Amino acid sequence: AAPVAPAPAAPAPVAAPPQANGISAELEQAMLDVVSEKTGYPVEMLEMHMDMESDLGIDSIKRVEILGEMQKRHPNLPEVNPAELAELRTLQQIVDHLQPAVGQAAPAAAPVAPAPAAPAPVAAPPQANGISAELEQAMLDVVSEKTGYPVEMLEMHMDMESDLGIDSIKRVEILGEMQKRHPNLPEVNPAELAELRTLQQIVDHLQPAVGQAAPAPAAAPVAPAPVAPAPAAPAPPPQANGFSAELEEAMLAVVSEKTGYPVEMLEMHMDMESDLGIDSIKRVEILGEMQKRHPNLPEVNPAELAELRTLQQIVDHLGTDLGKANPATAGAGSSSTRDRVPAPTNHAITRNLVQLKTLPLPDVLEYTLPQDACCLITDEGTAVTTQVAQALVAQGWRVAVLSFPQTVVGSQAELPANVGRVVCTDLNETALQESLTAVAAQYGRIGSFVHLHPRTAASTTILKQVFFIAKHLKETLHDAAAQQDRAAFMTVMQLDGALGLDGQIDFDPISGGLCGLTKTVNLEWPQVYCRAVDLHPSYEPSQAAAFVTAELFDPNRLITEVGYGNHGRVTLETVEAPLEPYTPSTIITADSVFVVSGGAKGITADCVIRLAKQYQCKFVLLGRSSIEDVDTSWLGNYADEAALKQQIMQHLLAQGEKPTPMLVGKMARAISSKHEIEQTLHTIEQAGSQAEYLSVDVTDSGALTAALAAVAQRLGRITGIIHGAGVLSDKLIEKKTEQDFTAVYNTKIDGLHALLQAVPAQQLDHLVLFSSAAGFYGNVGQSDYAIANDILNKTAHLIKMQHPNCHVVAIDWGPWDGGMVTPALKQLFAERNIQVIPVEVGTWLLVNELTAANQSVAQTVVGGPLAFPDGDLGETLHKHRIHRHLSAEANPFLQDHVIGGNPVLPTVCAIAWMGSLCEQLYPGYTMFSCDNYQVLKGIVFDDSHPDSKQYTLELEEIAKGNGAIAFKALVSSQNEAGKPRFHYRAEITLLAKLPEAPVYQQFDPSKSEVIDKTELYQNGTLFHGPDFQGVEQVLNISPSKVTMRCQLAALSAAEQGQYQVQSFNPFIADGQFQSMVIWARRFHDAGSLPLHTDRGEQFRPIPFDTTTYVSMEVKESSDSELVADILTHDENGRLYARVLGAKVTISKQLNHLFVPKQG
Repeated sequence: AAPVAPAPAAPAPVAAPPQANGISAELEQAMLDVVSEKTGYPVEMLEMHMDMESDLGIDSIKRVEILGEMQKRHPNLPEVNPAELAELRTLQQIVDHLQPAVGQAAPAAAPVAPAPAAPAPVAAPPQANGISAELEQAMLDVVSEKTGYPVEMLEMHMDMESDLGIDSIKRVEILGEMQKRHPNLPEVNPAELAELRTLQQIVDHLQPAVGQAAPAPAAAPVAPAPVAPAPAAPAPPPQANGFSAELEEAMLAVVSEKTGYPVEMLEMHMDMESDLGIDSIKRVEILGEMQKRHPNLPEVNPAELAELRTLQQIVDHLGTDLGKANPATAGAGSSSTRDRVPAPTNHAITRNLVQLKTLPLPDVLEYTLPQDACCLITDEGTAVTTQVAQALVAQGWRVAVLSFPQTVVGSQAELPANVGRVVCTDLNETALQESLTAVAAQYGRIGSFVHLHPRTAASTTILKQVFFIAKHLKETLHDAAAQQDRAAFMTVMQLDGALGLDGQIDFDPISGGLCGLTKTVNLEWPQVYCRAVDLHPSYEPSQAAAFVTAELFDPNRLITEVGYGNHGRVTLETVEAPLEPYTPSTIITADSVFVVSGGAKGITADCVIRLAKQYQCKFVLLGRSSIEDVDTSWLGNYADEAALKQQIMQHLLAQGEKPTPMLVGKMARAISSKHEIEQTLHTIEQAGSQAEYLSVDVTDSGALTAALAAVAQRLGRITGIIHGAGVLSDKLIEKKTEQDFTAVYNTKIDGLHALLQAVPAQQLDHLVLFSSAAGFYGNVGQSDYAIANDILNKTAHLIKMQHPNCHVVAIDWGPWDGGMVTPALKQLFAERNIQVIPVEVGTWLLVNELTAANQSVAQTVVGGPLAFPDGDLGETLHKHRIHRHLSAEANPFLQDHVIGGNPVLPTVCAIAWMGSLCEQLYPGYTMFSCDNYQVLKGIVFDDSHPDSKQYTLELEEIAKGNGAIAFKALVSSQNEAGKPRFHYRAEITLLAKLPEAPVYQQFDPSKSEVIDKTELYQNGTLFHGPDFQGVEQVLNISPSKVTMRCQLAALSAAEQGQYQVQSFNPFIADGQFQSMVIWARRFHDAGSLPLHTDRGEQFRPIPFDTTTYVSMEVKESSDSELVADILTHDENGRLYARVLGAKVTISKQLNHLFVPKQG
């Protein structure tokens, strides 16, 4: 509101005519009740002599609202002249002014009772006996089928990984086949599955609960108001025995089918990985087949699956949990065709560019560490470490510093007197673990961790140390998260302040791998706050420390990587890039020579073949396999892997050797590899290109340089490198070994360095790095893989900056439909809405990426994001206090929302403020409803508002569970005297899954009284500027209804300021309330402002640049108030959102405040 001049002394009240007794006290009580309700102050805090502005912060707009409510409760109260109202300063003066003409007061409406909670599900009945042998035989059959080992080779005691080579994904596949054959097998928790090592253990795990699985009850409709979570259902009774043998037999059959080992070679105790060579992807395929054969087998959590080592452990796990399972849907579909077409159509695969997104400065979550906990900081050897330690000590934290040996970090930072130091004396995992133990013993348990990455030539060494710190902090930080307000894992590096995308300075891309690590542990540790921070190296230590501290207290868990530099505070986002019509590259000719690591087999080979068909150039394929050393002279024709393994068994027996699964598997892999390489070379040559294969270790720089020098002599200048080599070793980080890290990391990173050592980038026309979506998003079980691939991403941007004429691109591939992605894994991806790339589409996308039109693109992400895993919410109901420093300068849109000459925070921004912060605390949950929203005191940026003022959002969790979280929310501030000012309150409900959008049946699209956008925003009806001018046209308007067509152009992230769009878009939502402003102007020739909504619901997000329709239905109206329901929907009536019981105050006193935005 505009500032009000000091009022003269109020005139003495005129003597009133005699009133009925008691009216004065009644009016005073009504006034206190209304002011309490509208401002949030308890009645007991209020006194009638208080000054409305200086004591209570009630501005002129809020006075109109209070007076409107008084008139509603006491219909005989007189109209008040605005000039007189402005002179009345206290609550008592208003009551005295009203009293002479007062009549009777209307009673208030009764509150609505909440909906009752749904009943708990009924437990399943007990099962019958006699299943164990049947399960064991089934397990042997399935394992035989899925691994190719004959059943007679298998034994139930075999370790799945060490004896049978079955990895975590193959376990899932085997379990799936068991579930398919035995529909009543239970769901298997992945964490439990990961612990089961042998076939026997799996069958034993499955047996106790096998029989029949109780179907899960259908999800109940969402109640209009949040309810307390229902009590947990009782555990199901013990299941009947006798199913174990059936499951084991199914498991053996499936493993045999999927791996080619005859069933007779398989044993349930065999280790899937070490004995049978079954990797994590093959496990998923086996489990999928088990589930197909036994539809009632349970879903298996991937983390648990990774722990199950043997076939027996999988069967045991399935049997134990069968009683908890839902009937599984049999997986349909076959492997995709590999027919290649010039430009595939009818696919949903997206090509996304990576770009910077501007972020506002972070809010501040109020929290501290307990007295028995410390924050561990690594020492990067400069004053940045000193300043960060001082900043955290100033927060009341206990701080300890871990220094690395001076062989890798040349100096140690000076530390404040009250900060301790532990020095890690060696660079092995044991020494590191001892150092962490010493920190806990001397300074308290580690409650948070901040790694400050040094600028050192030993960057890889430090990166590896941080990887193992994360491994050993997993349990510590999880325990801390359960005991305190927040546990944090933070990594800080100095690239370019833009996560590698600044394009102005050189940087160390190795430290960029910290982003991949942090994004992965963020997914693996949903209870721990994880953040990677990139600081421009030019910042002074004090400024760098301020940024680090700010990020440590940011409540937002929806983002995991942030940069500070030339572009301000930023993160990375993807934006879909439409595929342009294909134009062949003029740079690639018949003389072009591509060196392709990992290019002789799998998906990389498919890509090379597609390029060969397009360009008929020359290819040198690199791989570890030596095809000359594999003797196949004794081998006859074979139809499949099982037949190959049968021939190998017979050959070994003829040679007098025992055909163990490991030996048979090793020989089968070598033979299959030889044949696949030969087939790739043949297909390339058939396409009119030249190809040769070199058996070389891509990480051996010397051998690779010598080999490629000879290639250049034979074929000519090497013009392109495609680095497709890669190794997977999927495990949760706490299970990772140094061997895992080395195999995965070295193949990608040392391999790239060796390639560029042999053929420097300045000599290349093309450099293509096969990265992964795991590098961009992180991925559970792939911490080392995410590190390596994010380094590839950063390297692509760096080399592109250094060599702009070279076509450099890192392609972050999602999962491909083929190779490692089996039908069962494909089904799992579909359930998580993860795009799977068809081979014909992916190979064409590679060819398209190398066209001249894409020469400037350094990184693309193919496919959509990986799903955020479900985290355990826990049972504790928390309270959160979050501070925001609000300013007009930080929110440019405020200049388009001006009332009475002053910017005013739109009410929809207050809703977004509360809802978005709730979502930021609980990733994977989306705001569905906002109940009992109330404007207590709007935020006006007038002369009395400082340039930056702190506001506090208090969030109190009131119910949690069953896929829902409910909060009470209150926004407040303090005036100059330190008194509280309450601004907005509501109840917010988040859901893990939004309900299906209903259809609005009363949509009236007729154009009976059309009002166009230009007229609405220029004639004083609507005061909003361009950022809120979403109403395109009023289609019809009547005393009972308004129908509008709406569309709003996109606002940039910078224009959205501190209210960036998440699931709820406040800039579009403002159009809902504009319908009420239009109605009030049309039928009362008055302005209106929002007061309250009973309930708001959003069923799906509303994107910018989308045509929507708003239907506003009048429920109640008077000269001072309008209550309506507002429904936002598409042309078919399908709802985006609805607001029920939206209430606005109507007053002609507001007319002069509504001035159309000029220009």
